[in-house]
Amino acid sequence: MQPDVFAFAKYVLLWILPTVLLVMAIGLFLTVLTENYSGILVSGLLWLAGRPSVGRIAGGNYELFDLIVRHNTLKGYGRMMEDIHMLVWNRVFISGMAFVLLALSVAVYEARRKGVGIFENRKLFNGFMGQRPHEL
Repeated sequence: MQPDVFAFAKYVLLWILPTVLLVMAIGLFLTVLTENYSGILVSGLLWLAGRPSVGRIAGGNYELFDLIVRHNTLKGYGRMMEDIHMLVWNRVFISGMAFVLLALSVAVYEARRKGVGIFENRKLFNGFMGQRPHEL
């Protein structure tokens, strides 16, 4: 049996990329919405809240809303494969949420750029209104 030459690419694209996409989309959305650096703080808090518990680190028990999926054992491959459908749904859901937040970020940025609706001539959270002190 030949080793899988695409194992690294599959691991990165299917296991890690959805998590990175969602965290970056949350940061982008909050940064565009609030026009400050709150997205960085929320991303850090999301990382702390999303860490798997000790019981889940052994792997094989995945849920739909798990941001960080772990499987830290060389044994238990059968247990992981029993729940592979939930792992796939988890990665698809996390990726879908990232693309929804990306679309919302684009919509908010476009509305803010045009100055329509709630974004008309004001900032939401940092209290600065009116002209910017200098433009680049």
